[in-house]
Formats: sequence, structure tokens, C-alpha cells
Amino acid sequence: MASKVNLAETSVSILRTWFNFLPGMAYRCNNDHNWTMQIVSAGSFELTGYNPVDFIEQRVSYDTLILPEYREMVWKEIQNAVLERSHFTIEYRIKSKSGESKWVWEKGTGIFDDEGKLLFLEGYIADVTDRKEKEIELDTFFDIQPELLCISTRGGVFLKLNRAWEKKFGYGLDELIGESFKKLIHPDDLKVTVELDYITPDGVIPTFRNRYLTKDGKVVHLEWSAAIKDDKYYASARDISERVMLEKTITSRESLMRSMINSITESALLLETDGTIILCNRIAAERLGLQPEDLIKKNAFDLLPPDLAASRKERISEVIRTGSQVVFEDLRDGRAFL
Repeated sequence: MASKVNLAETSVSILRTWFNFLPGMAYRCNNDHNWTMQIVSAGSFELTGYNPVDFIEQRVSYDTLILPEYREMVWKEIQNAVLERSHFTIEYRIKSKSGESKWVWEKGTGIFDDEGKLLFLEGYIADVTDRKEKEIELDTFFDIQPELLCISTRGGVFLKLNRAWEKKFGYGLDELIGESFKKLIHPDDLKVTVELDYITPDGVIPTFRNRYLTKDGKVVHLEWSAAIKDDKYYASARDISERVMLEKTITSRESLMRSMINSITESALLLETDGTIILCNRIAAERLGLQPEDLIKKNAFDLLPPDLAASRKERISEVIRTGSQVVFEDLRDGRAFL
């Protein structure tokens, strides 16, 4: 019997030592607005500047240490957990006895009797100021980026977005976080985006494009860079709508230019200033015994006899220099060409 008593006393001693050597503050308190403390660990002094006895004898109320803007949130979170008989985990700021503001992380639960009546709360509070300040710095940097930054699950559910999403798409972040990317993507691009499955060995996904829709239905063309790590996507996107429109305009103009140049009944070439062929019509290609596509990016001067090439270079330089139209002719095999 004595050995059992000694064992119990030893266990209590070990628990008391462990309890008081915790770096944060362990507690048992009433579920009231003052969070009236019944038991407080020695770590309360380092965390708050107050000794356990200050709380237990109600010389100070823990509620008064919580900054006013967080008190209602703390109360609601804990009351919801009590109603659901679940654990609560919250972060908020307190002001210590010295006036220092600290971020704290608290986890606790309600303790109930056999009849389901709440007896008290038990939990643990730790100083997380260093970690929280680093998070705030990173969040600030994250939010000021002009590109669209995103962290999502592998299934495409948004976990974190920067403020650029609000400006670009017209939704509040609270309307998007927790939603699938399918809420925004253009229906015609959904299948090809879902089927993207090539990932490099280091987790990088090759650059790809798709279209998203704003809240008012406007189409936004996006170019994405992404990687996967720990089963999450980390991605950034830039709006390339203007570039896409420019590309379409250039393509349209090239098509028009190609139609126009092919309608000319004599040889016609469109050149860069150095003589590189951009476009040519079929007649010009046939006279050289080639197909039009065979001439693209070749240098027109290389296709002429050296003396004729020199003459043409001189006249084209005159066009570039003066900006005026120049008409010239030459003789080849006894035939005059204008």
C-alpha cells in the first residue's frame, strides 16, 4: 500500500515539475468573461509579466490582457467550441505587464462532468510573436505583388490568394478562398487545364495559358507559372489579355498582307531592312523554282547575282534613308525588270 502511495506522489511531483517548466502558460479557468483562473503554470510570468498567484487571487484578469479588438473573437471562438464539445485553437494579441504587445497561440477544451455539465476550461497559451511577425511580413510582401499569386490543393481548391485577385476579378477573397478554380475558369478551357499532367522531376509545371472570367463576365487571358510541393500547387499568373489581342491583330494583319501580296500578278517580296524575306507571293517563288515557305527568312540579296545584289542594296538603303518610294529596273539575261 505504501509503495502505491509513493508512486502516486512521485507521479504528481513529476507532473507538477513538468507543468511549471512549460515555456508558455498552462491553465484551468472558469468559462466567464474574465477567464477567472483556478490553476496557472509558472510560465505565466515570462508570457504576461504576472505570477500565477496574481491570476488565481484575481489581482489581474486575463481578459484585460487581451487587446480590445480581439476580445469578442476570443469569446465567440471558445463558446462555439464549448457548444460543439470540441477543441479550440486561436491566435490573438495580448499586452503584458510591461506594456509589450505579443502574439499568442492558445489551444484548449472544455471539461465536462458525467452529466454533460461544463466544469471549467483547460488549455495552453504560447508566445508566437516571432513566427507571427514573420508571417505578417510575408503576407504583406505576398499582397503587394501585382501578379496573381495562388496556393491551392492538388484538386484546385484555393487556399491562399493575394489582393491582386480582388482587383482583377471583382470577387472578395472571402468569396474565393475555399472555392475551386472551376468557379473562375472559362468553360472552354476547363478540360485542357484539368488534363495538364506533365510535371518536371523538381515539381515544376511548364508554363501554360488559359482564360478566367471576372465577376461581371469579362474574359481574362492568363499565363501561368506553377510548381507542386507537399501536394499543393504554388502558382503565379499574369494577365496577358493585351498581348493576346496584339498577337491576334498581328496574325490578322499578316493574313491580310499575305492575301494582298498573293493578289499581285508580278513578283512581290516583303523584306526586313537587312533583306530578310518576311513574305513573298507565289509568282516570286515560282520564278526562283521554290515554294513561298522556302523563301521565308532567307536573305533576298543572297538569291541575286553579286553585282545585282549590290545595286539593289544601294537602292533599298535609299528607300530606308529617305522614306520615299523608289522605282528601279535592271537587266537579267537580256530582259528588263522593273
